[in-house]
Order: sequence, then structure tokens, then C-alpha cells
Amino acid sequence: MKLSQMSIMIVSGMLIASVLACGGGSSSAPTVEPVTNGGGTTGSTGSSGSTTEAAPVTFTACDLLQQIDATSFFQTQANPAEASSAGKSTTCTYASDAGDQLSITLTQEAGDAKSSSDFTSARTSESVAVSSVGDDAYYTDSTHQMTVAKGQWMFVVSGSIKGTPVGQDFLTQVGTFVVLRTLSLTS
Repeated sequence: MKLSQMSIMIVSGMLIASVLACGGGSSSAPTVEPVTNGGGTTGSTGSSGSTTEAAPVTFTACDLLQQIDATSFFQTQANPAEASSAGKSTTCTYASDAGDQLSITLTQEAGDAKSSSDFTSARTSESVAVSSVGDDAYYTDSTHQMTVAKGQWMFVVSGSIKGTPVGQDFLTQVGTFVVLRTLSLTS
């Protein structure tokens, strides 16, 4: 089942409004090992030339896509997330009793995500570039996944509505939302 363009636009508007209204974070996200950017040198202070460390940004895939967001995308109540972490990645998956599913995997790269081997190796000859989502993004029809790079963060999103895999248009909306949420968490 495909969502109409109008439904996608309405859901996107609601999701963007929720990011702006709540500042992006949630204390009710499932507990998983967070991914951090490790901070960084922000410059010299005083005449001694010493540097200060920026506080690391810490968040999980479930911070980027929350239960209320999945409910908006599904247009029906999403169940609580199933969350996991492994190495430098966290995954968050939501499902509904209607057979809907939405999953996001967040990976922190050492440098620019769009140049990482994780990002480039998943791109196949059938992958289609998706403009205006993050720094770089592509959709692969055979896996029904969108892969997005934004700064040092890489996201892989996939889903289905009532058991039918969603396509590029739906995942573009999810990818755009996740990039906006990432920006709100890292600024």
C-alpha cells in the first residue's frame, strides 16, 4: 500500500514540527549503548595555549527515530522499540499491530561518513542517488533500504506498511526527518 503524496507531506510536517517543538531528545527511549562523536579540540584558551575539549555528542538510533515518530509514519500506534547495539552501531526497530515496521541503524564513522567504506561498499549498480537528503544518500530497491550520510553519521533506514516494503519516496521522508533530528541533537 502506498501513501499518497499529501499524506507523506502532512506526516513530514507533523514530524518536523515535533523535532522543533521538543528539541529532538526523549527520556523514554530504550536503553542501548550510545554512539558518541568523542568530542574534539575547540581551540586555544588564555595565553597559555591550552585547549579545551568539546563535550561528546551521545545518542542512539532510538533518539533519532522515536515511538511517536514511527506512529506518525505508520498512521497507527507503533509498539515500543526493539533496540540493540554492536560496535559502533545502534539499531532501533518499531512495529505496529497492523503489520507495519520501521528500522534505523546509526553508525558513527571515524571521518566523513560519505567517504567511509561502510557507506561506499553498500552502494550497488542498482542504487539510485537521492538528492537533498544529508551529505549523500542512495536508495537500493532490491533491499528496500535508504542509506544516508550526514557528517560522521551514517543511517540505514528500511520499513514496510502492512507487510509491503516501502519505497524510495517514503524512505526519503524518513531520511530527511532523521537528518533534521541529527542536526537538532548535534547543535
